[in-house]
Amino acid sequence: MSFGIVELISLLLSLGGFGLSPNPKPPTVDASLEYGLVDADVVAHFDAVSVIPGNYKVLSDLPNQPSIKSNPELVKMARQLINEVEGPRGIAKSIVGFDPVTDLSDLTVFATIVPHSPPTFIVVAHGKFESAMLDKFSKVTGKQVAKVGAASLLEMGDGNAVAITKSGALLAGAVSLVKERLADTWKAPSHAPGTSSVAGLLFLRASSALFRISGIARSIVIEFVPIAGSLMLRISSAL
Repeated sequence: MSFGIVELISLLLSLGGFGLSPNPKPPTVDASLEYGLVDADVVAHFDAVSVIPGNYKVLSDLPNQPSIKSNPELVKMARQLINEVEGPRGIAKSIVGFDPVTDLSDLTVFATIVPHSPPTFIVVAHGKFESAMLDKFSKVTGKQVAKVGAASLLEMGDGNAVAITKSGALLAGAVSLVKERLADTWKAPSHAPGTSSVAGLLFLRASSALFRISGIARSIVIEFVPIAGSLMLRISSAL
């Protein structure tokens, strides 16, 4: 029997367990904005603990779902899907010793948009990051890791760099922005209530509560909404 619409519906219904899980220790606003751009045009925050581990567990269990395991073709399709995820995960673990399923806590992207030019951005991530990871990655890229005080910096040669701060945060973005944030003189920018970055981050966290899927799958709406002078990413469910 070939794979048909009934099997496809069965597979989609089995995905009902995907969604968000509570994060017992969500990142604070101060920590998320510590290395950010106060005048960012776009701010996007991702709470990985709420998204990745729980969904990965559901994905891994797909072949054991009653609606899946009774059909060999669906089992094969589910295992292929799992392998698509396990491939990049295995590469990251073998090259730098980082497991994106268990080692990433959160990340925040700040970007400024300049007409007729590529956007300027900085990515700030928290999790289990160590300077040794850059040493391992440098062997793949052929680039040299530099020490900036207690931090480690790896310039990629394309105007961008990756760094591990002395506090264990990962920074990625334009070389000048990354270096500026590694300096001992760096001070977290002021994020008074009403500024674009803090408004965007709080808005994203409030909206994430809408992205809770249980029972049957619902459509997901991704919108860019102007708030406090910035363009904020909103992810919500279409009920």
